Order: sequence, then C-alpha cells, then structure tokens
Amino acid sequence: MAMAYSLSLRWIALLTGIYILFAPTLGAADTASTWDRAEFTEVRLIAATDTVGYDETIQLGLQFRMDPGWKIYWRSPGDAGSPPVLNFEGSTNIVSFEIDWPVPERFMEAGDLETVGYLDSVVFPIRGQLETIGEKVLIRALIEYQTCKTICIPITAAASLELPSGPAAPNAFAKLIDHYLAKVPRRLEDTSITIETISLTGTPPMQVLELGLQANKEFSDPSLLVEGPKAVRFSRGTKHLSPDSRNVIFRVPVESHVGQTIIGEQILVTLVDSAHAVEFPVDVTATSDKKNGLSTSLLFPILGIALLGGLILNLMPCVLPVLAIKVLGVIRHGGGENWQVRSNFLASASGIILS
Repeated sequence: MAMAYSLSLRWIALLTGIYILFAPTLGAADTASTWDRAEFTEVRLIAATDTVGYDETIQLGLQFRMDPGWKIYWRSPGDAGSPPVLNFEGSTNIVSFEIDWPVPERFMEAGDLETVGYLDSVVFPIRGQLETIGEKVLIRALIEYQTCKTICIPITAAASLELPSGPAAPNAFAKLIDHYLAKVPRRLEDTSITIETISLTGTPPMQVLELGLQANKEFSDPSLLVEGPKAVRFSRGTKHLSPDSRNVIFRVPVESHVGQTIIGEQILVTLVDSAHAVEFPVDVTATSDKKNGLSTSLLFPILGIALLGGLILNLMPCVLPVLAIKVLGVIRHGGGENWQVRSNFLASASGIILS
C-alpha cells in the first residue's frame, strides 16, 4: 500500500514537471497559425497574447522563414521584386490593421541592380484595431509575396488565428514581436537628429539629392533609403562624415528615364545606422533647404573668421597710410562738438567692421 502510494506521488510529480516544462510551448501553439509552407519559404500569423484583453488594439506578427540565400522584400523593394501584400477580408471584430516594417538590408544584384529586403527570417509587427473591446477576434489573412534568390517566385499563402476573450498577458511570442518592433524606424521628432540642409541639383533624367543631418550621438556607418514616385530611382549614393562623426551629408543620385523630377514632391527618407533608425518625410525644392540657406551651425564660425580676417587686414603695412589718414581725421576733430566726434567715430568703426 505504501509502495503504491509512493509510486502515485512519483507519477504525479513527473506529470506536473512535464506540464510545467511544456506549458509555455503548448500555450504558444494556440496563438500561432500553422505554417503555410511553399517552395523555399514559409509564413504564419502569431499573437503576443493568448487572449484579447481589454485594450483597443491587439499585437500580432507576420512571421516569415526563408531557406538559406532566399529573401523577401521591403515595402519599397528597389529594382526588382515586390513586397508582401495582405488582405484581411473575413476577419471579425477587427476594424483595421497597421503593419510595421523593420529596418531592411540593401542587396547588390547582377547588372548593378539594387534591391531591399530581408534574408533568413523576419517578423512584421501588426496592430489590429478592435471593433468591440474585450470580445474574441478571428483573423484571416491572405498573403501575396515574392521570394527571390537567382529567380523570383510569386507565392500566395493563407493564415488564420482566433483569440478568445479574457485578460491578456504576454506569451512566448511577445519577446519575438518586441524584438522586431525595436527595429522599426522611429519618427524624427522622437530623436536628437535634425535636418540641416536639403537641396536638389541638376535636371532630369539625372539629379542629385543632398541631405545634411546632425545628431547628438556619433554616427557609425549611416545609410539612406529613399522612397518617392515609382518612375524615379534612388541609388545608394555617397556620404561624408564630419571629423566628430555627428554631422553627415548624403548625396543620392535621382534617376528617371521618363524625365520626371521630384521637385515639389514629398519623399520618405529612412536613415539606418547602428545607433539610429529614423523615418521622416521631406518636401523637395530645387535650391532651398530647411534653413533657407546656410546652417546656423556653420554661419557663426564663418562670421567670426570674416571678422578676424578684417582685423588682421587693418594691421597690414599696406593699410598703414589709410590708418594714418584716420588718425589725422581724429586730430582735426579736436575741440569739436561731442556729438560730431561720436558720430564720425561710429561711422569709421562701422566701415571697418563691415569691410
């Protein structure tokens, strides 16, 4: 009897340990759709919580896994490929979906083509706006995308996920989604980065966009991704870092074979760097920049150098005869009215400084 009781306790302890070990995995399986496997890639929907909770939104993710060497594309794929397109028709208790795009990579392809996308794996964070807070939701997604290596393959996939009502708490997928949320570029106003200069030179079909940025933190290896009209191609371009690495000037070739210019257009710029991932719109004009000419960070040093140069010039031997004339002018004012003396001194000083 005692032996049977001891064995029962052991079985209970063993089963309890197994449940504790695998409970997070079992719970995670309930908040992910099955993988939709295609050639070279697979995709599924995941959720950051097991239940809906009581917020106005729910946090989801679209998870891709690709075979080695295969990639999918960013929202602006570059010279080839197309981005994932989602259709949530048939979902219930969801008013709208907002997809976030983590920072992508730039790829150099054959024939000097440039593409932008993701290798190996990626999760696109998705926020779903609830129609009725606290009620269960059903998410149905139709996903159309391309995966490419040396060739591109168009794929259509489907995923569905149901979340019941109830208090929400982070599950096993929450950290994965948060990891990719941290890679989504922030807004410019949420950073210490400022736009110093914006200008566009040249005429179609080839122009050059110049963009100067300044930051409180040092830039490491910054690069730009520029989005604009479909008929316009924005290449990698060049960059110039200041000695303290806190200022950078980008020069981006703007090419259009149909002769389209981006003057008067609003483009979207994404700055990518180890310490910075920022996204901001830019209104493009032909010659003006954000600060209507020269940056204030350069204006005052230039004025100081000009003033110093003027003072040095007045001490050179070739200027001594002019200074002698000025001294004689002062002597001639001896015994004159105070206001006349002061006004002549002010006029002479103003002439020296302005020159």
